[in-house]
Amino acid sequence: MWLCFAIDKEKTPSTMMLPSSLRTTSSAQFDKAIALIETLSKHFVVEKLRNQKLLKQLSQTQSEEKEVENKLIKNELMTSILRLMESEESFTRVAEEILSFSGKYIECTNTALVQMSVDGLSADMIIEWTNGDNKISPEFQNIPIKELPFMNGKPYTISSDASLPEAFVEFFEKYSINSGIFLPLNVDDSAAMYLCFLSINEDRQWSVDEIRFTNDVKNVLHTILIKKITANSLAGSYSALESILQNSGYGVVVVDADKRQILYRNDTFEAMFENQIDKVAVEELIFGKEYNLSELNGYSANGSGKWFDLSTANIKWVDSREVKLITFYDTTDIRNYQKKAEKQAQRDSLTGLFNRQACEKDIAMEFHIAKKLDKEFAVLMFDIDDFTNMNEGLGFRIGDDLLEFVAHSINEISSIKGKCYRIGGDEFAVLVDHENIKNLDLIIKRIMNLFENPWALGDKEYNCTISMGGTQGTCGYFRCHSHFA
Repeated sequence: MWLCFAIDKEKTPSTMMLPSSLRTTSSAQFDKAIALIETLSKHFVVEKLRNQKLLKQLSQTQSEEKEVENKLIKNELMTSILRLMESEESFTRVAEEILSFSGKYIECTNTALVQMSVDGLSADMIIEWTNGDNKISPEFQNIPIKELPFMNGKPYTISSDASLPEAFVEFFEKYSINSGIFLPLNVDDSAAMYLCFLSINEDRQWSVDEIRFTNDVKNVLHTILIKKITANSLAGSYSALESILQNSGYGVVVVDADKRQILYRNDTFEAMFENQIDKVAVEELIFGKEYNLSELNGYSANGSGKWFDLSTANIKWVDSREVKLITFYDTTDIRNYQKKAEKQAQRDSLTGLFNRQACEKDIAMEFHIAKKLDKEFAVLMFDIDDFTNMNEGLGFRIGDDLLEFVAHSINEISSIKGKCYRIGGDEFAVLVDHENIKNLDLIIKRIMNLFENPWALGDKEYNCTISMGGTQGTCGYFRCHSHFA
């Protein structure tokens, strides 16, 4: 709200002496000043709201990009971990690598495997990874089970701010643990081992994504453990295999290629290809002899519009026959992120318009379409006259403001919205496609009219002119030049 006062010189008595520092005005001049304040205030508020909206959109975009980036890192990490499932090395060696990968990813201080003794009375920390010198495995040997409150077959997720039972308080204090995740690895329906993610001497609140990730790691370790126990068989039974793979987070299918028979597929695979078109296509992909699945990445499911990468392995099935294990990784988010990055690379950072690269691409595409439809289109190009001297005389900030205003004003013309480009410096291009070519004269006139009035930059107004030329179909080249006071 503005509160404005003025001294009306027409109504002030001639005998009244006013201080020399006060100025007087008339009612007409005062009304004009109020009207100007109203106009400027409205523009100020509109611009403020616009800036807030842009900042909100920018924050949302950055948040989405960070989320996709984290997904990409997690997918790459899980791919590395899943590849260890086929490793011929010992369980201990493979588990050490997995604990190192996962500990670094979720940035905890320690990851460990605690194994119960054969008699079930004590436990040892058989593997430990740490990001510093705070190893606890040397003293975590032959510990009575009664001193380990988490080793009862149940999973536990405990953050630093949790209220703990007395048994956990004593255990945490003994090993300087502030928070932890404890997940059982069952063999024959009993917890033979526990996978532990610990935060020692550091407070930690576990997020939902971190808890999901640790469970994925547990499932992979459980798969490897069962495989080693059953002497390089994928699993000791079909039910064990099913319980392992159902929660892997990736599409898994086992096929007998010779008999064209699908022996197993998990729920994730079913959800990936629930569309009937995709179901038929992926079965043809799996059994078709013309496809080399080991080299096939970037498979597109046309029905759902998703993208997948594949990995394959020849394994022995539970009945000892040779079969093929195929894993499908959903890479749609990664590809969309890459497309978004490519799109941003075609944007001019100052004006927000598409740049020269995008302009050349769109012109080539429009030429192809217009030629096929036997239509015409036009390309207009213009630059701001004497812009270099303006930059040098008024400063680059004023020059940048002018470029932004010009770009925004021209891009808002309805017939060319989204078809205006900044191709360098003060040079712009406008693509008038075959659908709007009938409005070419009007578009040119509207662009020229923009420069009939001065541009408000900062607290001053500036006049400028442009030189414009272009091509239209086979009509040759024309040129026009704006001259305005």
